[in-house]
Amino acid sequence: MTGRRALAALATSAALAVFVTQTSTVVTAGPQVSPAAIVGSPSSALYCVAGQAANVHSLGWVASGTSYTVTFESDVTLATAVTRLDLDGSRSTSAFGDPDVRFTASTPGTMALLVSGNGRPGCYRYKAVIDSTSGAIASGAAVVAPQSSPDTVAVKPWKSPIQTMAIAGLASSAKHCVAGSGVAKVHDIGRVEEGATVTINFDSDFDPVAGVTNTDLVGQRGTSYVDDDSGGSLEPQLSFTATHAGTLTLFVSGYGDGAGCYHYDADITPSASPAPFTMELVAPSLAQEINTTLEAALRAGLGTAALASTRPETFFASLLRLLLPVPVYAQAGFTANCRSGGTIRIQSGVSAPGGGRVVLSSSPAIWSGCGYPLNNRIVTFSGNMVATGTWTAGAASNPVALQGSVEVNEIGIAPIDCSSLSTQHGCHGHVGGIGTGPADTQPSPNPNSCQATLSPTAVSASSSGGSFSVSVSVGSTCPWTAGSNSGFISVTSGASGRGNGTMTFSVAANTGAARTGSVSVAGGAVNVSQLAGASTTNLTGTWTETVAGGTQTMILTQTGNQLTGRAVGAAIGGVIQTSSVTGTVSGSSVSLTESDTILVSESGASVRCQIVVRYSLTASSNSRMTGPYTASGGCSISGLPPGVPSPPLPPFSESGTAVFTK
Repeated sequence: MTGRRALAALATSAALAVFVTQTSTVVTAGPQVSPAAIVGSPSSALYCVAGQAANVHSLGWVASGTSYTVTFESDVTLATAVTRLDLDGSRSTSAFGDPDVRFTASTPGTMALLVSGNGRPGCYRYKAVIDSTSGAIASGAAVVAPQSSPDTVAVKPWKSPIQTMAIAGLASSAKHCVAGSGVAKVHDIGRVEEGATVTINFDSDFDPVAGVTNTDLVGQRGTSYVDDDSGGSLEPQLSFTATHAGTLTLFVSGYGDGAGCYHYDADITPSASPAPFTMELVAPSLAQEINTTLEAALRAGLGTAALASTRPETFFASLLRLLLPVPVYAQAGFTANCRSGGTIRIQSGVSAPGGGRVVLSSSPAIWSGCGYPLNNRIVTFSGNMVATGTWTAGAASNPVALQGSVEVNEIGIAPIDCSSLSTQHGCHGHVGGIGTGPADTQPSPNPNSCQATLSPTAVSASSSGGSFSVSVSVGSTCPWTAGSNSGFISVTSGASGRGNGTMTFSVAANTGAARTGSVSVAGGAVNVSQLAGASTTNLTGTWTETVAGGTQTMILTQTGNQLTGRAVGAAIGGVIQTSSVTGTVSGSSVSLTESDTILVSESGASVRCQIVVRYSLTASSNSRMTGPYTASGGCSISGLPPGVPSPPLPPFSESGTAVFTK
């Protein structure tokens, strides 16, 4: 697998790691401080927040299995999280606090602490303690100074300074450096709203790897993006649209533990500001959400969250009578989760006499930070209400009354007065003074006018595929839907309608044998037939494979539609010991699986790598194939000097595009 840079770096660094203890300076850790470790500024430092933007504090790099604790003292209720990004493995993890954070790291990576006041101003102190017994370096242990192989560091001349577009975090003219230890530098980019477009460019004298996390402390969710070379000339470029509001944190380190310096420039274009929430907008959804979470809490308390039936009220009662003859089925004090964060708790006054119906007798219902999505944002509410009445699981309506109030974000206190609850429409009554109830309904269709006529009812597609339209003629009040019954057919518009309309669908290009399929439309069907694709039948020969980092030779033999062969030659500074290639041909589609054993030797020690590469290729002729590949595997070390422990080697994975020519 010559030229696949990630595997080359893995094997080279593994071989060098065997002998680093013989040439590196050994540093002995000093006496342990108390508390065990303070990360960031001292715990006596004071930080302040305002609005929804979070402060970002770098907590440094930890190994997998390291326990960490962050504690706070503050004059405001805090929202907190620790986000960890592993640039080598392109993995991110977010752990949310209450506000204290106590977790064990499931993956290695650089950690950042994010703190906000949930929209309220205030100040805080924090203290971070990293457990030195669970993955960090213990007091008195020998510490090997990190080194970088010159073979893995690309040194480049400085380019002209990049032009500033919009700056977030430190100015783009500032210069930052990383030491080549694999520990990432952390930069606070600031808060963005959903829909903001973000582009971060770099100018460096080495080969950096960069990633950014977007952490939403309110909705307790996070996303991450990692890039290596998309900016050209070994520069990363992070370009994305924020899928949710949150605080951006930038992480930068060197590829293959390379060391060097860089500038960065962050260009952030906000999306159009969303309209503020109003009670008229929120009330109907809030009414539905209150009923939904109340039902979720009752189901959780009854232990029947997973039950389903076409007649749930009958099924429910029968099952409870069989399993639980005691006429009290729910214990007071049970809690359930809301859909987008937060909880609801039913405290007391809950019983279920014969029939399985739950009776609520002045039962306090407490919502805490409940959230639900509305207009691409999260509405949150908290409050206390008293529930009274009889509730039956799955019934279309329930004579349950709710009185109380909730506090809604961006709006304030909203009184709740529900005379009854509906499974479909939530509260029948008032929320914040706004009347709620069933939505308007469509007129009932005339059953005699709902037999649809389709035109055409059959189409024939060429091997290159194409787009097709179907006209639907049906009564004006009749609803209808459309969907594909075949994987190579996709409905592109008109998936549903009412009355006359048009549905369009696309047929994908065919590279194999002739095929047939269908689309269901308004109770009928449109049959689709497609011609066979071009056929490639002679792939026997010696091929040169080219990928991003180099080339290798592969010998293939075709028998019918079966392929066999092997890779030959040198690879990643070593030799291919064994190689096996198998595959199949269908028209112009070629699937290959390559399994190799590669040996890299250095100073008496050996690194043996087992890798598997899977190709999905398209043959444009008998002498050219192109397509994506994925590679995975791992390495092991043998022949170490006595007393030298084997360093752990991470698994290898890679993907890209391959070009085969002969």
